[in-house]
Amino acid sequence: MANTPLLPSTNFCKKRSGLYREHHFKMKHGLPQAPLKGSPMTPTPNRPDFLKQSVILGSVALLLCLIGCGSSSEDEVSINSTWETHADKLENQEDLRTADQPGPWGEKIAGHLPAVAVERNSKQLTVVTAHAMSDEHYITTLYVRNQDGIVIGLKEFSPADAEPKAVFTYPKGTSRISVYSHCNQHDNWMIEKFVR
Repeated sequence: MANTPLLPSTNFCKKRSGLYREHHFKMKHGLPQAPLKGSPMTPTPNRPDFLKQSVILGSVALLLCLIGCGSSSEDEVSINSTWETHADKLENQEDLRTADQPGPWGEKIAGHLPAVAVERNSKQLTVVTAHAMSDEHYITTLYVRNQDGIVIGLKEFSPADAEPKAVFTYPKGTSRISVYSHCNQHDNWMIEKFVR
């Protein structure tokens, strides 16, 4: 008995030979195949390496979730309810004027229509209205809405301010803006502009 070689069970041999036959058939006919377990094509990872890789991948996944998977806060448009309320109030109480539709203020377009300069690299909008500021007659508010109608910047003025000028940063994803300039005597004026 000492000279009798140890042989694997019959079930193991049948199963193993069947796998090899299938593997070689697929190789011969150029069919896609999974490498055989334990073959030189598939190194078997040991437990410490598996655990180390799992910890590293888990840490990377957690880090990506914490930083928002590459997004930044400038991608998101947050709604400022104070701005929204103020802008809605101005739009509901006054007529909206444009260069094409100045209403009774046709000769007042230049002093009431806001102008906007877009700086794409820094994502900044400089809004100014060429309007004098006095106790009786002044620009009360400059504000900007994005293409979705969300107020992305608002600044209020008093008669003591030197000029109605504001600089706003627009969020990533902004493609079109509506810029408003509200005069205490001559309504709310608006221009639209593409920023891309």
